[in-house]
Amino acid sequence: MTEQREGGCLCGNLRYVATGEPRRVTACHCKFCQKRSAAAFSVHAWFDEDKVAFIGDSLSVYQQSSDETGNWLRVNFCNKCGSTLMLTGEKMNGIRLMTVGSMDDPDSIAISAHVWARSAPRWLTMPQNLPCYETSSGAGLLRTSGPKD
Repeated sequence: MTEQREGGCLCGNLRYVATGEPRRVTACHCKFCQKRSAAAFSVHAWFDEDKVAFIGDSLSVYQQSSDETGNWLRVNFCNKCGSTLMLTGEKMNGIRLMTVGSMDDPDSIAISAHVWARSAPRWLTMPQNLPCYETSSGAGLLRTSGPKD
């Protein structure tokens, strides 16, 4: 039987089902994700577009261009409560980054890597057992995964 993960927004206006295993799960520490989530980082499960189905009202969209690359990133959120459910990116055709915090069972997901670690708050200690990338997961691994000097 194929694994299904369900989730939704805070007010219940929007629900979704993601089918199968995610391609990967990243904890992103970039400044954009910090501002967007009002947290130290945001966790995203990467699913193929055809594996995600929404139920309920339509998503609202906010588009931001990266300061570093100029590529756009779209935040998809509930127009009533503002909960971010999904992100899409210019360079991520066919991929939906589902916010793990919006899942009914976030414990069903395991983080596979930390990205944009150079932007993490100084007080955050990176885990020793997972890859930690200075920028995106296409960049080199950090040599240390402890607190920044």
